[in-house]
Amino acid sequence: MIESQMEMLISQRKSLDPDDDRGTTAVWTKEIALLNMDLRETVNYLDHCSQEEFFWTSEVFEDISQHFQSKALVECMKRNQKRFPSISDDVDSSIYYAEQAVSE
Repeated sequence: MIESQMEMLISQRKSLDPDDDRGTTAVWTKEIALLNMDLRETVNYLDHCSQEEFFWTSEVFEDISQHFQSKALVECMKRNQKRFPSISDDVDSSIYYAEQAVSE
């Protein structure tokens, strides 16, 4: 369920102009609401998503970490960062801020 919805949202996000702040925010809001529904389902999604999906989902890592306050979620993010070494640097700051959100 979450996979197909995230696929649709990521497709919408990718089609937006980089300067379309309103459109980007609207997609992020939907992604956050979906991912914030169930921690276990979110972790499962991250553990099985593609590299491209992980990359785009990383844009909302801080927000979902803030919501769940879960070190297990941050560990999941780090685990999957290692699974995708070619984008490791690209998602590094997203994971850093996600980890900081749990500490707050």
